[in-house]
Amino acid sequence: KMRLHSIRVVPGDRVKLQISIYDPTQGRIVYRLS
Repeated sequence: KMRLHSIRVVPGDRVKLQISIYDPTQGRIVYRLS
């Protein structure tokens, strides 16, 4: 499993988010697009 803190995300980066069905407010970053 990918941990959130293992990926550095800066504002402007395009990332793919995986939203939980049970809690839409909690989003997980799947991967970062270059």
